[in-house]
Amino acid sequence: MAGTGSQATMENTHQAAARASAIARSLSGARGASMDELSALLCQLLDAAGLSAEQRLDILGGAFVAEAVGPQWKPGTTADDAHESLRLDDSELADAVEAVATVLLGRAETRHVTGQALAELRRLLSEA
Repeated sequence: MAGTGSQATMENTHQAAARASAIARSLSGARGASMDELSALLCQLLDAAGLSAEQRLDILGGAFVAEAVGPQWKPGTTADDAHESLRLDDSELADAVEAVATVLLGRAETRHVTGQALAELRRLLSEA
């Protein structure tokens, strides 16, 4: 019976990989796709990856920030320089980047603090 769970997990992993591969192949024809079609395709990729809702938001938020600031980030510049350059080009986008980056940072800090608290709780319980 012990092998049954690991076999099911391997099958699920292979199925997810096959779905992701099929979706990735369809990306090559996405050049003329509408925004709705591209959005659906991206959601299918995230589904195939088996990501949680929280992971999906973190990935999409991080991608948004990277895509918005990336063109401004030249060799030898800092993140602050790139953000200021973005602000000069598109202040609304810079505001959105700040808002999303603040949320992402807050979520990461919360996960870190939660992890530390759980580790301390485990330590205290192991001493009892």
